[in-house]
Amino acid sequence: GNGRPGWHIECSAMSINHLGEQIDIHGGGNDLIFPHHENEIAQSEAYSGKEFAKYWIHNGMLQLSGEKMSKSVGNLVTIEDFLAAHPADALRLMVLNSGYRNPLTFNDEVIKQSEKALNRLRSALKPALPEGEGLPGEDADMLAKAAAPIETLTGALSTGGNNAFIPPRLDVASDLPMEGWHTSTAVSFVAQTFATVRLGHADSPALSVIAKIMRAMYLHREIREKGGAYGGFALYNAEDGLFSFGSYRDPHIASTLKVYAGATQFIRSGKFSDEDVKEAILQVCSEIDKPDPPGPAARKAFYRQVIGLSDQTRLRNKENLLKLTRKAVMDAADRYFNNTESNKAVAVISNRDLIDAANSKMSDHPLSIFAV
Repeated sequence: GNGRPGWHIECSAMSINHLGEQIDIHGGGNDLIFPHHENEIAQSEAYSGKEFAKYWIHNGMLQLSGEKMSKSVGNLVTIEDFLAAHPADALRLMVLNSGYRNPLTFNDEVIKQSEKALNRLRSALKPALPEGEGLPGEDADMLAKAAAPIETLTGALSTGGNNAFIPPRLDVASDLPMEGWHTSTAVSFVAQTFATVRLGHADSPALSVIAKIMRAMYLHREIREKGGAYGGFALYNAEDGLFSFGSYRDPHIASTLKVYAGATQFIRSGKFSDEDVKEAILQVCSEIDKPDPPGPAARKAFYRQVIGLSDQTRLRNKENLLKLTRKAVMDAADRYFNNTESNKAVAVISNRDLIDAANSKMSDHPLSIFAV
């Protein structure tokens, strides 16, 4: 007899009628996953023989007093009611502070915290007092001393261009730092870095792969297994164009710096295979494609906007990465890893005795000593 279709088949029918047999994105609350969305999939795919939706986005529930906020329950707080008592930005900040899949608690305490956070953000955006006006004398002097180098830096940054991934023209000291910072620690943290090329250069993909090969095939063995440190690594920062070595909780300093020199000899020796290169490419790709939560993703996007790094440049870099060969890696190793210590900066955090002992072995390039 006469009747009406159930709500599961209604949605399949409406979707196919208005959007076609396949759609890109299907959303809804996470309380609809079962049985509603599973029924939609079963019905639609049985009818069409095609995948119903490519991506499913399920949001968490807004909860009031421990219960899902729902029209059927009657515990709704309308936008008009909220805005009558609170600023709109407080609601925006409250929503942004939770991942879309997570439940969001709505109560007076959460709103109060959101308003406090909003006030902190607005306070930070207020202009500072001119020339330290109203500050105690010592603080005003400190502010004045800090102003000059900041003005120099901001002026130099403006030379990098607004719409290009171009390094600013900064005056860099010809003598790179060799620094040892002592504090109350029983172990050392040893870092070495040098400039290479930035993302967008033809050699950038090879440098990313070299860092992975060095870590897996040389540094781990020499620094952790033989040297007794908690770990050692190589890192290529494509956005800055810096290549770095590092060790942490390391009982050594001088011998670790020798290991870094050995790593450059290793990569130039070519003692790695095509399969090793492919494995390193996969590792780099996994980092490029790793999804970030909304907050870190927004910070990265903002930073790339500031430095003029376009998505097109990043995409070309990945395409070149996937085409990378062992020969290209070898060529890059010959160009950038020539074992010249004069172009490398070193920073060590350790205790004073270990730094003094390291300096006795590094008379040609001793560490300048500072207290933390």
